[in-house]
Amino acid sequence: MDFRDSVFEAIRDLMRVDPAVMVVTNDMGAMVLDQIREEWPGRVVNVGIAEQNMMSLCGGLALAGRKVFAFGIAAHVATRCWEQIKLDICAPNLPVVIVGVGPGLAYGNDGPTHHATEDLALMATLPNMAIYNPCDPINTIQCVRLAYAQGGPGYLRLDKERIEPVYELDEDVSQGFKVLREGADVTILSTGVLTIQVLKAAALLEEEGIMARVVDVFRLKPLDDAAIEAFIGTPKRVVTVEEHNISNAFGARIALHLARRANAPPLTTLGLPDAFLFGSASRAWVHQASGLTPDGLAATIISVS
Repeated sequence: MDFRDSVFEAIRDLMRVDPAVMVVTNDMGAMVLDQIREEWPGRVVNVGIAEQNMMSLCGGLALAGRKVFAFGIAAHVATRCWEQIKLDICAPNLPVVIVGVGPGLAYGNDGPTHHATEDLALMATLPNMAIYNPCDPINTIQCVRLAYAQGGPGYLRLDKERIEPVYELDEDVSQGFKVLREGADVTILSTGVLTIQVLKAAALLEEEGIMARVVDVFRLKPLDDAAIEAFIGTPKRVVTVEEHNISNAFGARIALHLARRANAPPLTTLGLPDAFLFGSASRAWVHQASGLTPDGLAATIISVS
């Protein structure tokens, strides 16, 4: 199962038990979404390539008692219609979950028009907005359920990779994070598909005598100080890893927390450069150039340890 099928399987399960759940899309498709449309044609709305109108429509549907999942390309739904998300969804605190497909560099070769490398920072500034960044299809299903249960605005990053699952469907994910590996030398906090790379890097670090605690943080907001303390532990150093512009996202949130903490361990934040990536900036090429491969991550952590 890929990410898109997993998200719509989870939404279909919700639609079967809650007649208020529906899907709105900006002319995007998916195999399971097509099946949903056949089963409940009145509960799937295609607004065409009109993302700003889509968000206002979702707000109106939610005011009328619907629970809406809005599906579109992350680079478009998170940036083109930010004002509508702010005023028509977040200000009235409505149950609309925005599912942004292709986050980070998932559409790498299509250039900056399709790179969602600022979306987490934008969504994090919005009051009432919850943010989910799952690392595999199973975790995606879990995040859909959490977003539905939370009941307010949500933003879910939906990747396109085919990834061996890290999570099991029946485990408790209510904390918003999972410790995937224990270690006392360094805590590596990862989010999204880079978690797979981080786990491989941790194995390389162990060969060098560095034991890494690896934590996948999939609910980036709300994220309070107690949760951060719980997953950081007591390491000699903390490292954050994300496929996002390094300036203002997950790493910055951890930095703010550590700045308020006495005797905090040093922090290294790793991610994408604060730059537009033109040309054929494929995900694999940028990861190599930015040190986000397992070898690159391990080498950086060794250098700062």
